[in-house]
Amino acid sequence: MKYEYISNFSKEKLVKLCPAIKRVNAEVSGTKALVINYGLYEYELDELFDEVKAKGVSDILIRISLQRNIKRKERMKKIVREIYYQSFQLKKKCSLLRWHILEGEKFSWITNALPVNLTIEPTNVCNLDCVGCRKNIDKQGFMKFKGFEGILSQFNDIHKLILTNNGEPLLHPGIIKFVNFAKDTGAKCVEISTNFNINNDKLIRNLAKSKLDRLIIGLDGATEKTYRKFRRGGDFKLVISNIKKIKA
Repeated sequence: MKYEYISNFSKEKLVKLCPAIKRVNAEVSGTKALVINYGLYEYELDELFDEVKAKGVSDILIRISLQRNIKRKERMKKIVREIYYQSFQLKKKCSLLRWHILEGEKFSWITNALPVNLTIEPTNVCNLDCVGCRKNIDKQGFMKFKGFEGILSQFNDIHKLILTNNGEPLLHPGIIKFVNFAKDTGAKCVEISTNFNINNDKLIRNLAKSKLDRLIIGLDGATEKTYRKFRRGGDFKLVISNIKKIKA
């Protein structure tokens, strides 16, 4: 049977099907579960979405069945890729949908709030020329809040949100708004990495008052001479001063 349904679904039924799940304190989304079996069958994304929508499915239970042949390892890799891709795409359309991977042969885990960790670059503009950093960025700019809001709205549960990539996030005029919005919408940990070459006491005060969980400061060197070798264009004394200010 390609599709199997469980009515009156509950956490108790989930644990009964897979006792190992109890250890990770898994929750269920609703009372209608769809059971699918990778390995025995192949599933198209549109087909799965139509099935979920038509039957009002709240949870998807995955079984993995592998036939004993020489290509078991390769087949498992393909199945894992399919599960990650399809669960990610379906949760973009049905954010409350939960996926539970049941006990398989030496393979038991659970995937739900994909992605667990998310990195968003608010800006690729930077005020330094550090050694080893990516160069020759053709187009620089600042992410609009509407775009940021739209990205976060696609995910039901973010474990860590990193608001840094190649640019200096504190140059973004709305960075405090980004941080607080992310926390208000449920991100468990919001992190920023900065070179802290910012001559703006108001911004530092607002950063200290914000809902930011983790601030990483790039200070490559214990002396100004060493620091300048890595953070070209940076001001060692300014960074030290800003650290003292935000600590205060």
